[in-house]
Amino acid sequence: MGGCAGGGVTRKQYEAIIGNVPRALDGRPRTREQLADRLAELAGPEVREAVLFSWGGVLKQSARFGDLCFGPPRGRNVTFVRPDRWLRRPLRADPDGAGREFVRRVLAVYGPVSAVDFGHWIKQPAKAKALLRASAEELTEVEVDGRSAWALTSDLPVLAGIRRPRGVRLLPAFDQWVTGPKPREAFVSPERVPLVFGQQGQVSPVLLVDGRAAGIWSHERRGDAIRVEVEPFDALSPKVRKALSDEVERLAAFLGGSPELSLAT
Repeated sequence: MGGCAGGGVTRKQYEAIIGNVPRALDGRPRTREQLADRLAELAGPEVREAVLFSWGGVLKQSARFGDLCFGPPRGRNVTFVRPDRWLRRPLRADPDGAGREFVRRVLAVYGPVSAVDFGHWIKQPAKAKALLRASAEELTEVEVDGRSAWALTSDLPVLAGIRRPRGVRLLPAFDQWVTGPKPREAFVSPERVPLVFGQQGQVSPVLLVDGRAAGIWSHERRGDAIRVEVEPFDALSPKVRKALSDEVERLAAFLGGSPELSLAT
């Protein structure tokens, strides 16, 4: 368990944190630092660094157990609350029913999806097949680009009429179109994946052309100008360049500046 929270936390410390989160939280929102201070009082000062770890660390497990969730933000700081105290009612859920509802919601947004990709999506590959089996009566096996996948049976009429999107769009960093679907290769070529999905969870802004990643981009304000620099993966056709210029104009108008487009080579 060492290092699981980014601070070299031991298994004993990890279990102490998980066990004390329900005691540390009440109906009042606590910032991460306030929660860390309280857990340090309950579980020992050595756990404080692990709780403050910026990517969540052991707190993610407390959220999975239902002992912790986000509360209202306090300025630029997130806060945490204990759900049952915050809502002032006990939280009860049927695990089997919750699992089926989870599958239903994921496939409604990101389906069709293969069992392997579903496992990657929920970060629990071993549990994915069991969840899909439990929802079998609501699912239909389909084929997408030669790969077997599962879709909600109720969605089949809609899916049958969907075509690949057309047009040019500048998607922001961490856009749901980019971060949600699996496999990633469905919209970005394998050799370009590291350019879109960088180190430490970074997801770049993406130039989308007809539903596929065609480059990455950035922008900055220079006086009254909004300068957009695009790094295309391949040469852009005149038609795409014109559509990209129009997209930059829309972005600049939204940000309240005049457009400037730069294409990196």
